[in-house]
Amino acid sequence: FFSSFVTMYGGQDAPFGGEFAGGEFVTETRTGYMEKMGNACCGVITGLTLFFVSFVILWWNEGRTLYTQRALDEGMQKVVDVPCKPVKKEDNDRLVHISCALQHLQTFHEDHL
Repeated sequence: FFSSFVTMYGGQDAPFGGEFAGGEFVTETRTGYMEKMGNACCGVITGLTLFFVSFVILWWNEGRTLYTQRALDEGMQKVVDVPCKPVKKEDNDRLVHISCALQHLQTFHEDHL
């Protein structure tokens, strides 16, 4: 059903409006109607598949966005403002917010590192 034929010739005028290639073989390929329809159907199926896959990817991405937003909201509820000095032991393992001049940053370090 998928018909395409190839005409090869050499040393004479080419049929179907082809060009003579100086003694070399010139190949002309014609695509049949059913092959054209098959190629078109493959393109349509590929396009529809990509269309529906895009919804799955969009759903997955939106789910990740909601997870990230919930984590940020939880962090905003649990954050504690602390002064730069003194560093208190009770602030260990807590989410803290510190705002101070850069010259005081050398006091923030881990002893065991």
